[in-house]
Amino acid sequence: MLNTLVSIRKRGTWNEIVYLVIPTLNDSDQEFKSLAQWVKTELGPDVPLHFSQFHRSIFSRTFR
Repeated sequence: MLNTLVSIRKRGTWNEIVYLVIPTLNDSDQEFKSLAQWVKTELGPDVPLHFSQFHRSIFSRTFR
């Protein structure tokens, strides 16, 4: 996935990243900082990074 983002960026295509935050799985401050640093370094400081909160009720309704 990360290599694909780099390839897209190199082609000059605009992209935005949405990171799904799942409690206790990928919600540590260190993970957020590492991801933000990677985006800034590899893709540039102008690439938007959005964080979306996981909601079990929505997931349950969608994938029954």
